[in-house]
Amino acid sequence: MIQFSLISLVHAAMLTFSNPASEGTPLPIPQVMEAKVIVEPIKITESDYKLLKEDEYAIDLKITNRKKLKALQKAVHPVIMLTLNGKEYVVRENYMLNASFPANCDAFYSASQAGKIVWEKSKEINLRKVPK
Repeated sequence: MIQFSLISLVHAAMLTFSNPASEGTPLPIPQVMEAKVIVEPIKITESDYKLLKEDEYAIDLKITNRKKLKALQKAVHPVIMLTLNGKEYVVRENYMLNASFPANCDAFYSASQAGKIVWEKSKEINLRKVPK
């Protein structure tokens, strides 16, 4: 984004100085628009998984819904909305080598450099709760 802004400003400056007819007439500065990608969360409800373990630090799930499993396996950087015991959890990625917690979430999963979920077994996902 910074590179695009800098290129736009350099381009505007070049047009201003290279055009002799523009003396006294300022050129419009190009508007820089910021694009945001909105990722639709994958909703996982209690009918989509089997709870293997839950304690104050972790949630281990076996995904039993085939459609949800495929969606999770194919997704890159997915945000998960998990319903567990009537409570909603926002679950985000955290790279395996990252020492900090991701922002704006209740739990996280380990992700590869490509942004894919790291699975414990073929259908088991391990989530870590973010301390509050």
